[in-house]
Amino acid sequence: MRTNRADRGEGGASYLAVILLIGAVTAAIATTGPGGTITSGLWQSLCRVTGDCVPPRVDNHPEPLPAPPHASGPPTRAVPRPSPGPPVPQPLPDPERIATERILRETPYGREALEWVQRNGVTVVYRRGGGSYYNPVTHTIIVDTSRSPEAQAATFIHETHHAKTRYTPLVWGMGRAEYISAAIDEEVEATLQGIRANQYLQRIRPTGEIYDMPYESNHDSAYTQAVYREEQARLKNEQPPLTKEEEARIGEEAARRELKRLYMDGTITGSTDGKPYPDSYGEEWDFAHGCFVLIFC
Repeated sequence: MRTNRADRGEGGASYLAVILLIGAVTAAIATTGPGGTITSGLWQSLCRVTGDCVPPRVDNHPEPLPAPPHASGPPTRAVPRPSPGPPVPQPLPDPERIATERILRETPYGREALEWVQRNGVTVVYRRGGGSYYNPVTHTIIVDTSRSPEAQAATFIHETHHAKTRYTPLVWGMGRAEYISAAIDEEVEATLQGIRANQYLQRIRPTGEIYDMPYESNHDSAYTQAVYREEQARLKNEQPPLTKEEEARIGEEAARRELKRLYMDGTITGSTDGKPYPDSYGEEWDFAHGCFVLIFC
């Protein structure tokens, strides 16, 4: 068999590679229990091939690592948690609010007003005396609890209408008489809504349980008389009778005119100061236009 240097060089490199591979495998498995047995058999076979019969040291029980030194300083102590203290008392429910809102939920007018107030962030304060009103600056409704819960519910609806028409009519850009008339129109509409809600309660409650609102009788009388006059005129002229829609329109227009008359002539006065409404709204216009005691008007 012929040999050459190249063959010898390749054989030596292959041999060295085998030795290194065996060493790597041995190092990987020698630290385990079964690895010691495998290593011993492996080196016995290698001994027969290479003549190097000094087995490696296999330590199946390595020395444990030294424990870390204790931290210096005194041992830490748990910090005691502060006591939560006595429970915070919750505010008691307002009986006036509860009674009024219960009645509001009985009518579609009341439910709509209550939902609108809650949705638009209007503050409602119930307190005894001082009259009821809406403050547009603080967006607050004051309900005087001196009257019955049914009357308070009607007042709530009345003042909610003022909250909806906040700053309407505008005092600027109108003449004095024009502003007074427009402001009283808003009062009339608010009063009509309160009366309608009260009449709804009168229909669903037992007869005689719900009393009329102030000036509700004036409203009813004007309504009834206007409808009666129109019916008589149609009968005389051989015209068809009024429809329900026509009756409601004619009656409401007459009731609205009657309520405005009561506001304008001072029959209806403010609940907070007892002033006739034309005087109060006239003073608002004077103040807004810089008229002090009519000197600069």
